[in-house]
Parts: sequence; structure tokens; C-alpha cells
Amino acid sequence: PLKNNMIAPILSNIDGQLRQNLMRPVCVARDREECKIGEMMSVAIEYVHDINELEELDADSMRMLLNGGMVAQRVEYGVNPSKDRRDVWVYNVNPSRLFFNANLEDVRMWDVTCIGEIMDLSLDDVLAHFGTTPEKKAFIKEAYYNVSAAESINRAVQGDESRNLTFYTASRSSLCRVILGWKQESRDAYYWNDEMRGTWGYLPYNDESRKILDEENEERRKNNSGKPDDELLLVNYSFATERYWYYRYMTPNGDVLQEGRSPYWHGEHNYVLHLFPLVQGRLGNFVEQFIDQQRAINRTATLIDFIRGTSSKGVLVVDDDAFESMSREDVIDEYVRYNGVLFVKLKPGQSIDGVVRQYNSGASVAGDFELLNLQLRLINEISGVNSAMQGQMPKAGTPASLWAATAAAEACSST
Repeated sequence: PLKNNMIAPILSNIDGQLRQNLMRPVCVARDREECKIGEMMSVAIEYVHDINELEELDADSMRMLLNGGMVAQRVEYGVNPSKDRRDVWVYNVNPSRLFFNANLEDVRMWDVTCIGEIMDLSLDDVLAHFGTTPEKKAFIKEAYYNVSAAESINRAVQGDESRNLTFYTASRSSLCRVILGWKQESRDAYYWNDEMRGTWGYLPYNDESRKILDEENEERRKNNSGKPDDELLLVNYSFATERYWYYRYMTPNGDVLQEGRSPYWHGEHNYVLHLFPLVQGRLGNFVEQFIDQQRAINRTATLIDFIRGTSSKGVLVVDDDAFESMSREDVIDEYVRYNGVLFVKLKPGQSIDGVVRQYNSGASVAGDFELLNLQLRLINEISGVNSAMQGQMPKAGTPASLWAATAAAEACSST
């Protein structure tokens, strides 16, 4: 069947609009006294954008979001082997390698309780990241004893590795499967609230923590002798259940290479996850909205092509008795030859149209082209990528500012 990809130009237009309207990150301080700090943070974040080439990463993330309905990035601080430097790095995550709890309903992703990624690293990379001691290096080599030293040759940039991924086995025999998992865990703790400093936090639920809190209160009582407790600003504490994020780097066998609580100031995982607007917990995507129109366009074009292919085109009808001196092959050759001559024997009262006649069928489905034009118009209306965003010429008398504003508005509505 014929395939006319009308979706690709829509995605290309959105990608072009995103690249043309990229904005620089700016930090705005709410306190006027901290404006200088806001300017310093703006410079720092702009530096991170430059070294990570975030313009290209964001454009790739946009294409992934439009096609797949999900996009994720991993932000971390450490050594980047390809750049040979320690800094803040941003990585786009392959959705085929990402996992998280599936009972999501909050579009802000606040109900994520488990998230992680399956990684394929060389043995040297695993040793460089996790081999902090000779004993740890020996443990890693023993855990990945079956990794081949020879580099396997696969088809490149064809998506075979993503399509054939498994959870426990690396995509290539020369790579090591490392599983990174973040999980929101809980523990018994003391929740404390310092009325003097206006701070709060958690301490482990044990005698040592309680002793620290009691000693702090006793010190304040000594410094304010004679005042009752209800007039003192003490550290109040009570039993509570603390929730925190915990990460683990593991081998396929469950051996832990590295683990610990979240080292980040926000205390959460280091993934940025965005799903296409959820509808009652169901994930969709931008392209899905007009897949039916694309199928209708292909079906209509295929039907028109089928009708045109089965109708008569230039069929020649010849009176066999009128060419007594010429064979059928000679008639065919002379008819298609430049300056050809046909010798015809006409009967009394007979015209040449009665001897040689050519037929061209005008068969078509009533309204087939109108139906095709309707589907083409519908796919543009549903996608929101209309004439202004496509760069078509505006009508006479349309102000340039209005046309540019229309294109920008359509880009925002599409994305």
C-alpha cells in the first residue's frame, strides 16, 4: 500500500520551532539582597548548559516525548570519561532502559516511589567507578567473570540492542550489566523541631539520638535558669516514620556495588521524568492523536491508486478486417512510431473512427480527492501545526508581527 508520511513534517516543524526559540536559563532571587547570588547562579547554570550541549539534548527529548509520550534525563555530579573532567553532567535516558512504579497518576511525578535504569558498561568503566579498593576490584572481576574481552560486532545505529534488551543480560558479551535502583524507603526515627532556630529534621530512633536531644534541652534550661519549660524555646521531638531515598548499584545476581542515601541537597533521586499528560493513569503521546487520520490518508491514496491502476489507459481498438495488407504486429509498430503510416481499407460510408479508436477511462470514486483533502486538513487541525508554523506564505495584508505571534502561539499549543 502507498504510505504518505504526513506526521514527519509536523514533528520537524515543532523541532525547528524549539531550536529557534531556545531560552537561556535565568535564576531570579526573591530577596533583593541576594540578587548577586542569583546572577552567579545564572552564570553557573548557563555554563552547565554549554558543557552538556543541552540545546541538542532538549531537542532530542522533545522528539522522544512527541513520539513515545515519555522523556527522562539523569543529572549527576562526577567524572565524565569522554570529557575527562569532574563536573555536573546531564544524560538522556533510553526509555527502554528505564523502569519505575507504574501506578502513576500525578502529572508532577510526585508519586514516584521507585525508579532506576539498566546500564551496559565495559569492565574497565565498572572498575573505575566502583573499584575503590583492591578487594573491591577483585570482587568486581569475580562477579563479571563471564564478560568477554573481545569486542562483539553488531549492527550499528539500527536499534537492535534496544529492541532486544533483557533485564539480566547485557546487550553485548563484552559489556557488564549494572542495575541502578532508587527506592523510597522508611525507618523509625525521632522527628525534632527546634523552636529557637526554626529548623527541623529526623534522627535515628535509638538511645544515642534521644540523649543528644535531651542534652541540648538541658543546656538551654541551664542558660535560662528559673524559667519554666513552657516559656523556653526547646527542641521538641517525637516518634515518627521517616521517608528517604536510597540508591543501589547492583549486578544481575543482586550483589551491591555501591549503595547509600541520596547525596543531593533535595534528598531525592537524580532523574528528571516527564510523561505526556496522563488521563486517568493512562499514558498517551502527541502523535497518537492523529494516527487515525494518517491511516485514512494512506487508505484513501491506496484506493485511488488501485482504481487508477485497474482502469483502462490508452486502450486501442482496431478493426481487424480493415488492415488486410498489414499484420497485427505491423499495425502496432506503425501506430506508436513517429510519422508512422497505416494502410486502411474503408468500407463505403465508413469513417476512420469506426476502424481505429483509443479509449482512456475517466473512472474515479465520486469525491475521492475531496475526501483526501479533508483528511489532510484534519491532520493539520488536530496537530495544531497550521500554516503560520509551517512557514507558508500569509495572505495579503497580514502584518508580519501577527504572523510571527501566530506561529509562536501554535508552537506553544503543540508542545
